[in-house]
Amino acid sequence: MGGIPVGLLVSRILKAKFDVIICRKLLIPWNREAGFGAVDPDGHYFIDEELASSIGLSGRDIEEAVREQIDEVKRRNMLLRGGEGYPYYTGSRVVLVDDGIAAGYTMMAAAKFVKSRGAGEVIIASPTGSLNAITKLSKEASLIICLNIRSGVWFAVADAYKNWRDIKDEEAKEMLRKTKKEPNTH
Repeated sequence: MGGIPVGLLVSRILKAKFDVIICRKLLIPWNREAGFGAVDPDGHYFIDEELASSIGLSGRDIEEAVREQIDEVKRRNMLLRGGEGYPYYTGSRVVLVDDGIAAGYTMMAAAKFVKSRGAGEVIIASPTGSLNAITKLSKEASLIICLNIRSGVWFAVADAYKNWRDIKDEEAKEMLRKTKKEPNTH
């Protein structure tokens, strides 16, 4: 949920409408920090087949990971968006913001999701990201803004920050609540 504070700041600067698009990476069962694909708010998912095969994921592992993350998307939608459905973005410019792009799976899911809902232009913005993920995402966006691109085999978003902490559910909910109360915004 680290994308929420970054996205709120960007939306204020751009004087743009803000919404939370909840996508989740499909977690590797024995390494809950790493993923092998992602699921979008509609429950569509994609898998990095090469990675899944190379690490020996079974069909059951994949099914369980997908089911777990679809449930988590639904839970977070209830918590952060009151269970509301997503709008269509017909012809709109959509700026997708996150606090960092590691493998790029969730951002890929978000880009494909807004395109499936008619977005006319997709812009991806993040303070930091891996070169590999940015390269893959370049096919999904008309513009990518990433000020701190890191190369190398391993990349953790937290490593790019001096002060890093996870955003908890209630803190994210409170940020969104406060934003709705601000005059002349969102």
